[in-house]
Amino acid sequence: MRKIHFLVTGLALLLTALPLWGNDYNIRDFGAVSDTCVLSTTALQAAIDRCAKEGGGRVVVPTGSYKIGSVVLRSDVHLYLENGATLYGSTSLADYKPMRSSYVSLRTQTQTVQLIYADSVERVTIDGEGTIDGRGRAFVKQSWNDEGITRPHLLRFIQCRDITVRGITLRNSGCWMQHYLACDNVRIEGIVVQNRNNYNNDALDIDGCHNVLVRGLMADSDDDGITLKSTSPRLCENIRIADCVVSSHCNAVKLGTETNGGFRNISISGIVVKPSDDQREKFFGQWIGSSALSLEIVDGGVMENVSVSDFTVEGTEAPIFVRLGNRARGYREGQRVEQVGRISGVSISRFMVHNAGRMGCSVSPSIIREGWRSRPWTRFAARRPMRRRPSIPRPRCGATCLPRVSSCAMPGMCASTMSAYSPPTPTHGPRWCARMRSEGVIGVENPVHLVVAAFLAQFLQHHLSVAILISRPWLFIKNTAYG
Repeated sequence: MRKIHFLVTGLALLLTALPLWGNDYNIRDFGAVSDTCVLSTTALQAAIDRCAKEGGGRVVVPTGSYKIGSVVLRSDVHLYLENGATLYGSTSLADYKPMRSSYVSLRTQTQTVQLIYADSVERVTIDGEGTIDGRGRAFVKQSWNDEGITRPHLLRFIQCRDITVRGITLRNSGCWMQHYLACDNVRIEGIVVQNRNNYNNDALDIDGCHNVLVRGLMADSDDDGITLKSTSPRLCENIRIADCVVSSHCNAVKLGTETNGGFRNISISGIVVKPSDDQREKFFGQWIGSSALSLEIVDGGVMENVSVSDFTVEGTEAPIFVRLGNRARGYREGQRVEQVGRISGVSISRFMVHNAGRMGCSVSPSIIREGWRSRPWTRFAARRPMRRRPSIPRPRCGATCLPRVSSCAMPGMCASTMSAYSPPTPTHGPRWCARMRSEGVIGVENPVHLVVAAFLAQFLQHHLSVAILISRPWLFIKNTAYG
């Protein structure tokens, strides 16, 4: 009798809980057609709106191929793509609805277009085993900053909370694949991103977000791979990125370039960087990739408490690229950025690099350790100032390069604190980048050892391995080939 009582009680609790899970809303019930010649935007939007109106639930995209234009997600909506389901973006710009957020940032100054959009919503999930394909090759680049204007983003979330994107495949955006701006509590897990069909084809852009987990991302992008930005005063903060495989013609993992706010409490580890298996075309960057890791503060922001470790890198021209500069671009029209940024508390460890390009690791000459001003390394760096402020810092820009290596392990690179100052800008002639004065350094504690090792390796005709003692513990360079 007691067992029956417990069974009845359990069933009652289960039935009571079922409505809390929400209902399923199959987009075919709202008129969606599995036909890429028929637009199903209205049907998908109707299913989303009904789901939100009735308290939330799951909007199901069944197996098939559906063409859509812009759709807007609502709170408590779970967009689920079944195995074999594909949402194809329309190739006509007329099918995309221009949207403008109330949030002020560099990327919200005008109306933008995107395939899937959400602003100020909560508890939204996109998951399943299906695919979203933006067919971005159809949108021709028309001007330097036309991303999101004449070439749609694929996913865009602004001022949202509790967002989950999991398990799906994202392909072929018109520009950035996914942009999360000023969002909190974001989870991106186990997704595949293929974005190599247009300019500005980033795989993932996290912009001024807090409390973010990125895990198990498989990304292949023409432009930057995993990118943290700050296009407003809001910092990227409390972010964990782990266990990802990234291919990029540009920067596989990048903090920057937009850095009006900056970055705080960032942990990145367990990243594999490799060239793309598809090398048929390139829009930006280098065939083997520009960098595996780029750390940049150029718009007055701060970078602090950042830990990067356990990278396994194949290729890239400059495996590690670090810059503290003074581009001084504001996040709204007419704004002036008066201060130069700051970098402090950065740790880089356990980097394995194979078949890097001729550049080698590149650190700005502006990053000079206090007290080295009379040392050869400082004098060498000071002779190579950058005379312009390039719009986007790249490894080829003026920088002091560590010796190039074909294979290396960097088990213990760390940075303490860096600060900077900017001299007055002359009214005539080229504008100089800010001269920097720092109290710490990203890189080796005694770079003179690297210079000596470079000459030694060249003298030995590359036949011997060279071990270079640096701060803690060792930089091991094997099979070196300097050019």
